[in-house]
Amino acid sequence: MIQMRLGESGDTVLDRFIFHTGLKWFPYNKFKNVEYLDKGGFSTIYKAILSDKRKDKTVVLKCLDNLNENLNEFLKEWQYHIICSISYNFIYLYGFTKDPDTSNYMVVMDYANRGNLRGNLTKIIQNNWKQKLYILYQIISGLNEIHEQELIHCDLHDGNILFHEYKEDVNNKVDNNKENEVDDNNKENEVDDNNKENEVDDNNEGEDDDKKENEDDHDNKENEEDNNNKKNEKNDNNNKENQKNKVDIVYISDLGLCQPAESFLKDKLYGVMSFMAPEVLRGKPYTPASDIYSFSMIMWEFTSGVPPFNNRAHDIQLSLSICKGERPEIIESTPQCYVDLMKKCWDEDPLKRPSSEEVLDIIKKWIMIPNGKKIKDINES
Repeated sequence: MIQMRLGESGDTVLDRFIFHTGLKWFPYNKFKNVEYLDKGGFSTIYKAILSDKRKDKTVVLKCLDNLNENLNEFLKEWQYHIICSISYNFIYLYGFTKDPDTSNYMVVMDYANRGNLRGNLTKIIQNNWKQKLYILYQIISGLNEIHEQELIHCDLHDGNILFHEYKEDVNNKVDNNKENEVDDNNKENEVDDNNKENEVDDNNEGEDDDKKENEDDHDNKENEEDNNNKKNEKNDNNNKENQKNKVDIVYISDLGLCQPAESFLKDKLYGVMSFMAPEVLRGKPYTPASDIYSFSMIMWEFTSGVPPFNNRAHDIQLSLSICKGERPEIIESTPQCYVDLMKKCWDEDPLKRPSSEEVLDIIKKWIMIPNGKKIKDINES
């Protein structure tokens, strides 16, 4: 384990922050294979291998713009990230390091090996509804965790939703139990059929007994081969279906803009315009309802496979159109109850939007729908 000594970071404020939060300071020489990944609105992101005594770990090094000049403000904002990171719904924050060549401080975070939501939309659009809903459930669970801490994310969009590794099959295990019951019943039926055939054989007498027994044996072998082939085919299909039905662990990242819900007003607008609520575009304060609007755009992406307004310039004209009530076009074949919830979440009036807890409860009910029913058959009640 890498231990931190007070004064090691070179900044008293950062040293104190690391000490009180239980984070770590990592000497830069502990990182190898540092490579550029991406450039965001507020930061430059690198991928690296963190060398530890126990094992090497892939991490992200995030160099935030003007971090050195605004360290106090930056640490205040990241305090909220640490509060929320107790939950599994958020990307893990390890600590800090400093690039000796640039003297820039960098945040050390967990690496999500499946990329962000935007990069996974093509895959997600091919999923069944239960898979889509389970991913949405993880996202809204994380957002609800933020709101329960009386915080606002303020920058929720498809670039800040990350995917990592595979999780267990999301389809209910009840399906497997039912399949086992069917297999057991089939076995019982096979036994009954064989018993009946034996009874018939015992009652038959005459010169052709030996011939009939041979024919029965031949038929039984053919039936066994057919049953084995069917079982093998069924197992292959189940394996393919299980692989298809696996989903990734979903994290919410970039909580650096998180702020208390009671009094939040930024001098400048931050974020992706197509995910920003109309009241925010008008210059009004962020609220939890603003996050819900952003979530509605993510809901829409799950029906379209593309970002909202992806064929439009993100300029003042788009901003005005959103403020006048323009929303993405509803995709045909989207379940009506899903459309209804999505429209509530992007309502013009923030007070009419449901809370994150209400959305969470609705999606949870949809995930738990009985087998054989589809989402389009479900009412919100």
